[in-house]
Parts: sequence; structure tokens; C-alpha cells
Amino acid sequence: MSESVSQIVRGLIRYWQSLLFLLALMMVGNANSDNLIDTDADGMPDYWELQYGLNPQNPSDSNSDQDTDGLTALIEYSNNSIPGGTIDIDGNGQKDALTDGLLILRYLFGLSGASLISNVISSDAVYTSSDQIEERILRLEDLLDVDLNGELDALTDGLMTLRFLFGIENERLIQDTVAPNAERKKLQHIRQHFTQLMPDDSDLDGVYDVFDIFPNDPQEIGDFDEDTLGNNTDPDDDNDGIADTQDAEFTPPLSLDRLQTDTFNYFWQTTDPQTGLVPDRYPTSWSPSSIAAIGFALTSYPVGVERAYISRPEAINRTLNTLNFLWQLPMGKASEGVAGYQGFFYHFLGMDDGLRMEEWNVELSTVDTALLMAGVLFAQSYFSQDTPEEQQIRTLADQLYRRVNWQWAQNNSPLISHGWRPNEGFISYDWAGYNEAMLVYILALGSPTFKVEPKAWTAWTNSYDDDWGFSNGIEHLTMAPLFGHQYSHVWIDFRDIQDQYMSTKNSDYFKNSTQAVYAQQQYAINNPKQWQDYSEYIWGLTACDGPGNFTLPFNGETRSFRGYSARGTGINYSFDDGTIAPTAAGGSLPFAPQLTVQTLQTIHAKYGENLYGEYGFLDAFNPSFDFDTQPEAGQVVTGKGWFGTDYIGIDQGPILLMTENLRSEMIWNVMKTNPYIRLGLERAGFTGGWLTDE
Repeated sequence: MSESVSQIVRGLIRYWQSLLFLLALMMVGNANSDNLIDTDADGMPDYWELQYGLNPQNPSDSNSDQDTDGLTALIEYSNNSIPGGTIDIDGNGQKDALTDGLLILRYLFGLSGASLISNVISSDAVYTSSDQIEERILRLEDLLDVDLNGELDALTDGLMTLRFLFGIENERLIQDTVAPNAERKKLQHIRQHFTQLMPDDSDLDGVYDVFDIFPNDPQEIGDFDEDTLGNNTDPDDDNDGIADTQDAEFTPPLSLDRLQTDTFNYFWQTTDPQTGLVPDRYPTSWSPSSIAAIGFALTSYPVGVERAYISRPEAINRTLNTLNFLWQLPMGKASEGVAGYQGFFYHFLGMDDGLRMEEWNVELSTVDTALLMAGVLFAQSYFSQDTPEEQQIRTLADQLYRRVNWQWAQNNSPLISHGWRPNEGFISYDWAGYNEAMLVYILALGSPTFKVEPKAWTAWTNSYDDDWGFSNGIEHLTMAPLFGHQYSHVWIDFRDIQDQYMSTKNSDYFKNSTQAVYAQQQYAINNPKQWQDYSEYIWGLTACDGPGNFTLPFNGETRSFRGYSARGTGINYSFDDGTIAPTAAGGSLPFAPQLTVQTLQTIHAKYGENLYGEYGFLDAFNPSFDFDTQPEAGQVVTGKGWFGTDYIGIDQGPILLMTENLRSEMIWNVMKTNPYIRLGLERAGFTGGWLTDE
């Protein structure tokens, strides 16, 4: 078999394995939500970690590479591949030639049932039936392809396995057994491969010793409070002096499953079910609806379906109500009695009627309309079944998107304006410099009715130059608040696709956002202003609520504090008043999973009593604002600092949806099928990665 044919065969095998894995996962997920539990919140479900000898109570194993293939366990989970395995097929803790070796050899010769296990199962075997043995071997997948030729061969892979288990590790191991088209041929490489297939599990608890905090105790695998007592033995797992049996506050580390469930409920429970209007913030009673939050909500409903929080009919009904209401809202140039103009919507609409908040002099917002339209197009692509209701969703979504007149918004062509107000005209600022407007331009470029020309993208990226450089020692395209590195990525998978600008930087926008996350962490570690609690896992600057506009003494200096404001550090803008927003880490989960998960868990463990509620994280907190001063918003908890008391829709959205992209890539994969998104990217000059797929 030629190398190219071998690659094709391996690709087809991987495709069908991935498809079967996804189908199985969907069936299991619908049948039992326990299979979605992720106790250590490392992005890998507990059942999957145990299946492959990892530790569901140890988040650090997400970064392991047991099979030394260059892919971490978390990436293996995301790719539907496996992180490693063992050739202890019968599960007795030994690697035996006459049991494990023969079982593998017989399986590769095509034997099954009684013929597979006859006279080879050891007396102390844990797995004794043919079904169990076949399942154990199947879990190894292509790891049994010892010579890496794309085939599982009894006379090559099987014999080498048997020889190795008999203790043959010299040249005889590979003599006359390596296939002619093998990619793994050298003795040292094959021995290394076998070594990876023989991890120890001394206590036979299903967790390999390298990941097992208690490798000799089958009853213990984790230690939440790191006091050397395992979780099963420890009567006080959170080390707060209250026994677990009497401690109503004890919970294990915040899991992604809990975070996602709670945050989803913000959109499901606070949204008006008849109109789809989502409050900008909650529980503030005077909150208007945010059109950007509606975009996040429309995207959240399918997440609820996939995670079995709600049914598909419930999601269809809510989505149809939302799109119908938006389509029927009045549009026009008037300053009142309308919801938008030229297909764009006003930034804030009244929760009672969906009309412009005239008293706030609200602008017709191009970027908030873009966030809304991203949710609209996601609904269009997700609801693809051939039913009258889902057809209507697709039609309404298309009508709403086609109505947006992007060309009209090019007041200073080819750039796109921030927005427009009746009686005042266009806002004087255009979308220039790197920021969240990447989504604006891509949607404008993909429009079937009012598409802008590719020179708009060129003009926008030409304005980047002042934003590229080193921030906190890390070189990247900077924007101080992290939301600018998140919003467009909620819907578009920018991994391995490049426009002309990023190709000259040997990077892509996904990698760039990863750099931005690590730059923020480094800023917190450096902590140049010596704010309270800033550290490796307590960080996160973005646009968020704050205690209010105050000038107060702190650490012998006069410091300025703000209410709602953009916070961050960059080349052209910096503001930091000690206020941290969980959405900075939560909306960055796919960029740096291990760092962001541990950050969220640390913040939750330290501040959760005042920061985490029924809908997940409240918007922000400031440990340094511990003054005897009445804040303009939120509350001061003596000895702990300031805490916001509102959830904000555009901050909850990235947490919920980027958690889903980390766990399943579902939102990214759905949007890859949307022709308008693909067209917009291609007209912007993006190439490579998934754009090369048909």
C-alpha cells in the first residue's frame, strides 16, 4: 500500500470512528446526563477520563500526553481520538503474553466470541466475557497499529505485541514483522510505543498511577483540599472546619457542567418567552433589552437542546417567537416608536414593547446588530430539519439578515460606522483598529443583498499597525479588554485560517487571542499597581460593572475607580482599577483551557459565596475596594471587597457559548455550514484550515 493510499485509509478509519463516537455520545448524553459530568472541570467528562485511565478529580491531566503523539488529552477528547491505553486486556494488572498477547493476536486474526477467549483468560482476570474483551481491545483503536502503516495486522502488529510481552526487546522484536509500508520502523520507536501501552495501575482502580494521587489505595483518587487525605476518607473536603455531613456549603471544584447549566438558565429564565427580548442585566428592574444579548440567547437555545436542558420543540418555539417578533417590529427614521432603521437595530430596546429607548438617546448599533445577526444565522443553520417550524426559522433568519443595509453604514467608505442616531446622523467613529468588529465586517462581506467590497476588510486591517506589539512581554495584536478577543470567536472557528494580515505575522486570530489571555495573566502576576489578590489564577480585565466613579486612597496613592467601563491593558489603552470579571476567563476557555478552568475554579472557591448565584457568576468583583463607602452599584462585603449584584447578558453569553465550543465545538461546527459566514471569510481573504474543506 502506497503512503498516500495509507493516509487515505487512516483518514477514512478516523472519520468513521469519529462519527460513531459522536453518535454514541449523543445517545448516551440524551439517555443519562451523568455522562456530561466533569468534576474537575478540565473539559473532559468523568466517564471519558476513567475510560482511558485518567483522573476525573485532577484537572492537570488534561495537559498530559500519555501516548506521546504530541496531542494533549484535552485535544484528544476534542478530536474524538484517545489519549492512551493499556494492553492489560483482561484487567488483572499484569501484561501477560499468554493472556493479553494471545487475546490481541486472536482478535487481529478475526476471532470473536468463545473462540477469542477460549483457554486464555487468567484466573484473576477482571474482564472475562468476549464482549468485555472486544470492547477493551476496541478502545485501543489505532494504538494497536504498532508499525503505523494504517492497518491492524495479526502477522505484524499482533506478533510484535506478543513478542514484546514475552520479553523480547532486541532486534528479534521487529525481525520479519514490520510491514513494508510502515512509518514506525526503528526498534527504539517501537519499544517506546509499547512502553506507552503498559502504564501501571497498582491499585486496579481504573486510574493509571501517573495520574492517581493515591496509586496504592483503590478507594481514593482525589484530594480536593490538598490536605493528604483522600476525598472518600476526608470528613472535611473543603477544610472549613465543618464536617461534610453537616456542611451545606461544601461542593467540589466548580465543574464546566454546573457552570454551563447555571449560565444557560440566565437566557432561558429571564428572557420574555413570547417576544424573545433578553434583559441587558438582571435582577435590576429597570433594565432594557440588549439586542446583542438576544444574539447570544438565540445561540444558547440549541446548546440547551444538545445538553438536554430543554427539548428541541421548546427551543424551536422560543426561537420562532424571537424571530417573528424581531421581523415585525417597526423600522424607520423616527426617533421613537421604532426598533431600528435600514435593517439595523437600536442597541437597547424596551423590555415591554421592543422599541427604541429614546430617553437614553440610544444609537443604531452596527456591532450589536452584528452580534444579533450571528445568533440569527446560527439558528438558521442549526434548525435544518424539514419541518414547517424549522423551515420558518430559516426563512425568518434569512429575511432579517438580508434586510441589514451594510452599505448604508459606510458613511466613511470603505470603513463601517459605529452607528447612527436620529436627528444627529452617523456617529463620528468608524470601526478601525483591532477590536470586536471583525464580526461586523465578515457579516457585511457575506451579505447577499448589501455586501461591502473586500477593500473594507483591507482598510480595517490596515488600521491594525498601531495595535501590534508587546503587551506584558507577549507579542500579539492587542486590544486591552478581553471581550474584543472573544466575541467574533464565539461563532467563528479561526483556528488555522488566515487573512493576509495574519499570514504576514505567521499567526492566526485564534492564536492571537490565546496570546492575549496569557498577556493578561502575566499582567496579574506582575501586578504593577499591587491590587489585592491579583495572581496567577486570579485575573481578568474586560468591560464590566464596577463599584462606581470614586477617587480614593489605596496603598499610599490616590486611585481612580469606575462603574461600568472597559478595563484592560494594551498598547493604546489601559485602565485597571482592581476590578475583575469572570467572563474574561470564561469567554476565553477554548484559547487556554487549563489556565482558564483553573482560574474560574480559583475565583469560585475564593469568592463564590458573594460572586456565584443562580445564574452562574455575577458580573464582577474588586477585592481592593474594601472601603467604608457606599458604592454606586453592587455591594461591599467587609474584609472581602466589592461585588457586583447583576448578571449581564453580553458577559454571560461568552461564558456559556465558549464553554460549549471547548467541550464539543458545536457552535463552530454549525456555523461552518452557513454559506454567508463562509462567503464573508473568503471575501475577506481568509484561506486554509476548514475553509479548504468542501
